[in-house]
Amino acid sequence: MKKKQSLRKVRKMKNTFCKLRTVRELAQLLKIESFKLHLYAHQPAYRIFSIPKKDGSKRWIEDPAPKLKKVQRLLNHYLQATYFLCRSDATYGFMMSIKSDPEPRNIVTNAQKHLGANYLLNVDLEDFFHHIKAPRVLEVFQNKPFEFEFDLASLLTRLTCHQGRLPMGAPTSPVLSNFACRDMDVALLELSNWADWQFSRYADDLSFSSLDRAITEMEFKKIETIVQSAGFRFNPEKIKFYGIEEDKKVTGLLLREKVEIPIAFWMELDKDLLRLRHLREVQQMAGRSTTKWVDRFAEKVQGKVTFAGFVYGEEDSRSLTLYDQFENALHPPQTFETLSWLDFPYL
Repeated sequence: MKKKQSLRKVRKMKNTFCKLRTVRELAQLLKIESFKLHLYAHQPAYRIFSIPKKDGSKRWIEDPAPKLKKVQRLLNHYLQATYFLCRSDATYGFMMSIKSDPEPRNIVTNAQKHLGANYLLNVDLEDFFHHIKAPRVLEVFQNKPFEFEFDLASLLTRLTCHQGRLPMGAPTSPVLSNFACRDMDVALLELSNWADWQFSRYADDLSFSSLDRAITEMEFKKIETIVQSAGFRFNPEKIKFYGIEEDKKVTGLLLREKVEIPIAFWMELDKDLLRLRHLREVQQMAGRSTTKWVDRFAEKVQGKVTFAGFVYGEEDSRSLTLYDQFENALHPPQTFETLSWLDFPYL
């Protein structure tokens, strides 16, 4: 788990970064030679590959080369600290956490903002990162709170963009997307305050909820106009209106009396835990240590277990039971002698 920074440390990081005026000062801050920063910026190296999405389509990932990724990770710490101190009231995703944060922003608090609503609208922004072009990123670095000169702003833009837009896979893309959405967030908040809605944005997922009345078609068009003016467009397959009697979801979480995890998640997790246990039992019987692909599967299952614990709280009885189930699956009790596959007769 990442160590949370204090608010004092976050302010110091923001002030240090925003005071930069030259590429040389940036290089000194990152402890990387200036010529290397120019090299990485003008010859950015990425490995491009695809991973399957739930709907069967492909998601293309642009993975920065190790040296470039190291620079982006260093930049991300300062960018996250800066955004935290000027974050929009609507933004809940892609943000750092700090010690004793009185208003934590995450997937759970994002859903909690809409608890008790009778009407809900969810929309998704299509190809979110790729619609944030390099000129907009340059504007981010030239405007408040940075106000960098062109040379420094241009270098930072080149270090964080690929093929003229934010890449899907760079450590800096999430926080820069939040900076790029600031004007859109403000406009949608103003509309929501006027209409007496609750509005939140978790990355590319926008949610609008109302207690008293459904969002009208004319109001939906106003939302769409603001989004399009910001350079984005809706994914038409992910526009969902919820009525007063419907079960409502925000970023995949159910809105009941409290935020809940849908039953489909639990059913899939049960299957994963059973499969993990069987895999580990077979490995024990074969007298083998674990393999990389089983380790990767175990990490995937652990991620789901950790997520459930985050939603319900680590001390919740459901979380505690789940942690025990995962440990039993990962380290099943050995009730048999270690065997070799050579011991089995083949008839």
